[in-house]
Amino acid sequence: ITIATDMLTIDGVHTISSSTSSDGTGGTVGIVADSITLENGAEIRTRSGLIDEQTAELYVGTGDGGDIDIQANNEIVMTSGSSISASSLGDGLAGNISVTASTLDMSGSSMTSEAEGTGNGGNISVVAANTVNMVNDASISASSLGDGTAGSISLDAGSTLGMNSSSITSEAEGAGDGGDISVVAASAISMANASNISASSLGDGLAGNISIDAGKTFNMTDSSITTQAVVSDGGDITLVATDMIYLNQSEITTSVESGVGGGGNIDIDPEFVILKQSNILANAFGGPGGNINIVAGNFIATPDSSVDASSALGIDGTVNISSPDETVSE
Repeated sequence: ITIATDMLTIDGVHTISSSTSSDGTGGTVGIVADSITLENGAEIRTRSGLIDEQTAELYVGTGDGGDIDIQANNEIVMTSGSSISASSLGDGLAGNISVTASTLDMSGSSMTSEAEGTGNGGNISVVAANTVNMVNDASISASSLGDGTAGSISLDAGSTLGMNSSSITSEAEGAGDGGDISVVAASAISMANASNISASSLGDGLAGNISIDAGKTFNMTDSSITTQAVVSDGGDITLVATDMIYLNQSEITTSVESGVGGGGNIDIDPEFVILKQSNILANAFGGPGGNINIVAGNFIATPDSSVDASSALGIDGTVNISSPDETVSE
């Protein structure tokens, strides 16, 4: 399916979809326009596998789902339950999602890659020349519910990324590994009101890694960045900003809940690190705790903040804070 137009608006009574229930590969969906709007539950989707809506019977083959490629010269706006998704219900691979625009605004909408069988999930790539804004439970997610590997997420937000009550997540629930998350902005990244960026493994697979380059400043209020594994190794977190990383009632954590998996490592490198009622933790259960490395010109933390790398039963990790000011309690 190929659509080329000046302006495209899709509302909730319309769906653009491509699927395969056999051994053949599903068709791709390609859209090129100046401006694109999805609203009121509108969908763009590709799928490997088919569910009969009347009998609920599942038809799957080995064919891969088609890719989705969306390009807008100006803005892409997604609101009110609209979605872009690529999924695999059987042995085939889920398609990849590629979105390119000048600005991307997501409100109460989703971008999803999901693998439910043995096939791997597809990758999600978002590139914005200027800004990406995510509000009102907007989400970008890549998941694997079976034995396949979850896809990776790459988000280049141009100048700034703003997240308010929104999420970017990678999750593996079966034997497959979780996907990595990479987020880049040239100027600033802000997270507020229970926003989260997380990579997790609820099964035997490894949790994905998270890499964030915020450009100049990174601000997080009442939000979290986490990697989490139940029994396997936790993923690493790397957070970079040239000027300041500020956490207010927020957490950056890597954790392993049980087993002998090691906690992930955390690396942070700005001029100022400021913690206000916030935590940076790299914990494990039976395996070694992760290592925390903070390199900052100034490290300022309130007394009710903590930086800890510990293991309940194993060897504690190390905490290295390279800064002339490690604690300015007053």
